[in-house]
Amino acid sequence: MTSTPPRPPGPSGGPFGAMNLIRFQRDTLGFLTDVAETHGDIAYFRMAAFHFYLVNSPAYVRELMTPSAQGGKVVKWGRQTATWSNAVGSSTLTMEGEPWKSHRRILNPSFQATIVKRYLDVVTRHTKRRLDAWQTQAHPSGVEIEMMFEMMRTTMGIIADIIFSVGDIERDAADQNQALTAVFEVLTARTTAFQQMPLWMPTADNRRIAKATEVIEAFILPMIAERRRTGVQCDDILGDLIAAKDEETGAQLSDREICNELKTLFGAGHETTALMLMWTLHLLSTNPEIQRKLQEEVDTVLQGRVPGLDDLKRMPYTEKVLNESMRVYPPAWSLMVRQAVDDIQLGGTTVPKGSVMLIPMWTIHRDSRIYPDPLRFDPERFDGDWKKRYPPYAFFPFGGGPHVCVGSHLAMFEGQLMLPMMIQRFSYEPVEQPEIELQALLTLRPKGGLKIRVVERK
Repeated sequence: MTSTPPRPPGPSGGPFGAMNLIRFQRDTLGFLTDVAETHGDIAYFRMAAFHFYLVNSPAYVRELMTPSAQGGKVVKWGRQTATWSNAVGSSTLTMEGEPWKSHRRILNPSFQATIVKRYLDVVTRHTKRRLDAWQTQAHPSGVEIEMMFEMMRTTMGIIADIIFSVGDIERDAADQNQALTAVFEVLTARTTAFQQMPLWMPTADNRRIAKATEVIEAFILPMIAERRRTGVQCDDILGDLIAAKDEETGAQLSDREICNELKTLFGAGHETTALMLMWTLHLLSTNPEIQRKLQEEVDTVLQGRVPGLDDLKRMPYTEKVLNESMRVYPPAWSLMVRQAVDDIQLGGTTVPKGSVMLIPMWTIHRDSRIYPDPLRFDPERFDGDWKKRYPPYAFFPFGGGPHVCVGSHLAMFEGQLMLPMMIQRFSYEPVEQPEIELQALLTLRPKGGLKIRVVERK
């Protein structure tokens, strides 16, 4: 009989780690922060049947995320991927092994840094539409705007145009956003539930996820069918995926596989960008000196015009602001959960087979050992050759390794176009409102939204 190797310290949580699970579900980020600050680089805790290791060191994260991570002994967490794929379909978000490699090879060409530049006009057109709408509401003292919804319907319009060549999604935006919120909320809760109810049982959550999936697929599937029927060639991601072949096997995606991939791209693809911009505007509204410095850069470079491709490299402070915003509030905070399929060594710790490793960019991005005064918003942290100042995986807002977010180039491209356009026309001020309650779903949201005062610049 083999004995369990000694485990690193961590919160006991009582029988079966029940209190850990309760704390995790009530305040995920607070619980993870407390564990990291109390127990350091690696900590162990139990939650129900699962044994978790919190990996709070960039060096250890690097060991787990490299292509040959631990000799292939590290994979995505099976319960998480099964929960999502059983409910909303299998895609690159949930796949492992050869199926993942094949789908990823098919997706990659559409998201290369050089390719996403073809969407400049789409991004600027939708952004201008939103700013024009704000201008019609303008008042000399400004107007209070619920920025999460505003950013989400803007980036949803952009991603719908990029994927499907749909020029205006305003009519469907609210329904789609409500459906995606239901997916994120229900499946996040199911992933760590003591006991998952089978999807065929008519529970409130199961009915909610079924309805949400129906709404999303009713939007996507007819467009795939119509494109197949007409054979119309469009310069968009749907057209790319219909025509694409795996460069190694020659395989093509079925309509169902395309739908599942597009659900992920459509949902996560618009939400992460929207939240990046929303959190950035929030931080700028509470740091007026930084906002003024950003305005100076934008005004000097753009001279009142819409940004073009050549302008992006001439606005380095814009990129610094976006990076620092994603350090403080990483939109895709939960990208990385891994499971050991055999015993592995992490530093001086043996992580037993079956254990689950949480890789919390939330705590690493806010680690005072790496970033002094970590809660202070300071874009100068990303000045100069910052990648040499910080260890690898001290900053990884889009994940890392082979599973790095396929849409990372597109998200940054959108941010570097949209933020200057928003700063060019408006200033942003804080609004008195209840303290922001963070909602840690697949993405990092402010529960109930976030209001910001928008004031037209003269």
